Amino acid sequence: MAITPSEIRVEGMIVSWQESSGTELDLGATEGGSTVNFEYESTDITADQTGGVILDSVSIMVGATAELTLKEVSAANLKALLGDSIGSSLTPSGGTLVQGIGSGNVFRSMSGQAGKLRLVPVGGSSSARSVMLHKAYPILSSISYSPSDPSTISVTFKCMRDSTVNSAVDLLVIGDITQDFS
Repeated sequence: MAITPSEIRVEGMIVSWQESSGTELDLGATEGGSTVNFEYESTDITADQTGGVILDSVSIMVGATAELTLKEVSAANLKALLGDSIGSSLTPSGGTLVQGIGSGNVFRSMSGQAGKLRLVPVGGSSSARSVMLHKAYPILSSISYSPSDPSTISVTFKCMRDSTVNSAVDLLVIGDITQDFS
């Protein structure tokens, strides 16, 4: 077995999200790395005549998510990831903008809140390991506050099909993400 030490990576990712409005937001420092998960479901094709032996398997679902823990609990991150996506923003009678989640967000399409999520290796001289989810929306799982540790936002970006992108890669690409994928 050949071992190529130069192919063993220890690197962080610069993470940015282009909101549906087109605004690009650098999400700042992360903690614990960035994880891209792949989802795949298939259904097996069998026949009584072959005793249940699998004859084929047909793909019925593909997907991807990206999981991050952000260390910058900034007003901009909260507004983009909560107020402008899964939740809402509101300026009540006191005149100060707040972000929140309410029942008014039930049955709302997430397509309008989705944008491009980009993960680019820190200091990488090659774009071969860059990742882009073309149309992803954030799902905040928690915001932690601690008197002894930095506050964090745990977020999962879930991707959906981007119909403006070639169907071969209309969920996610890994490689040179600066290209036109239509």
